[in-house]
Amino acid sequence: MDLGRDKERKADSGESKMNNSKKQSLFRAVRTVWEMIRPYKKLYFLSSGISVMLVFVTLLQARLTQALIDHISAGKISRFAATVIGFFLIVGVASLLDYFRQVMVSKMAAGAVRDLKCSISEALLRADYAELTKERSGDAMSTVNHDIGIVGNFLKKDMTSLFSQFSMAVGTFIYMLWVKPELALISFIYMPFGVWLLFCANRKIEPFYAAMSDEEGKSLSVVEQVLTQIPVIKSFLMEKRTQEKIYESYRQVCCVQTKAVSWGMLIPFLATAALQIPRITYLGVGGYFVIQGSLSV
Repeated sequence: MDLGRDKERKADSGESKMNNSKKQSLFRAVRTVWEMIRPYKKLYFLSSGISVMLVFVTLLQARLTQALIDHISAGKISRFAATVIGFFLIVGVASLLDYFRQVMVSKMAAGAVRDLKCSISEALLRADYAELTKERSGDAMSTVNHDIGIVGNFLKKDMTSLFSQFSMAVGTFIYMLWVKPELALISFIYMPFGVWLLFCANRKIEPFYAAMSDEEGKSLSVVEQVLTQIPVIKSFLMEKRTQEKIYESYRQVCCVQTKAVSWGMLIPFLATAALQIPRITYLGVGGYFVIQGSLSV
């Protein structure tokens, strides 16, 4: 009995340490991202403010679309014409705001990536030579070229879209509550489940990204060694053995990439389900309310 309890305590302790480690990693990641964008915080906050404005503009487009359909259905041509003019003005404002937002985000991401590359280069130059010899040069090349590229894409696309999409979800939910509370609740009821499915799929894929980066670093190191030792390889007639070594390194990369892609294909499928299931529900229930006369087309 005591042995069983000790095992349970150790398991609980291990799980608690793992959770604490994940929280610390998350806090470190958030702090690191903030350190990268802090020199460009004006651009970040301006782009975030424009994202909020775009939420209101987009919801106004939805309201004008509703008015267009209602006016033409009722035969109110003059009101329809005035609404059309307002609709195109709003579309123009939305396009202009989105243009400025993209310019600011691109400048922020480009500056942050440049600073990150410079800091990594400086760290490599200042590092102890004995420590450098322990690391594969391909890993450094992979970090500078591939990993920093991923960070740049995150800053340019994902980080701002996370904020804008969250704002849009909140704004849309409030707007739908105003239009028809029952329809809003029915449309959003699937969202927590869809987000949970995406989160579970992402946790499955996450280890493959680290493995893929490691294998790409190994393959780059192999290629670099071959390029610097071509005279030696030819002198000792080691072309076939070297070729097999290169093929094996790229085979490992391909193997990990295949596994990552296999799991990664779940993400678009689940994302489509998370988008289409509420939409189909919305159209079905909304159509029922229209037939009952409690909601306009």
